[in-house]
Amino acid sequence: HQGNNINQIAKRLNANEDFKQSVAAEANFAIKQLRKRILRACEVYAV
Repeated sequence: HQGNNINQIAKRLNANEDFKQSVAAEANFAIKQLRKRILRACEVYAV
């Protein structure tokens, strides 16, 4: 029974890691998109 609990905890921790990585990837993507927009806006004003 104890082994089963450990397995469940391990599964939860893995799911949590996947979730964190997914959030980090989304944030990274959003930042890249934002940077592109800012650069474009700066180019428009520079002209």
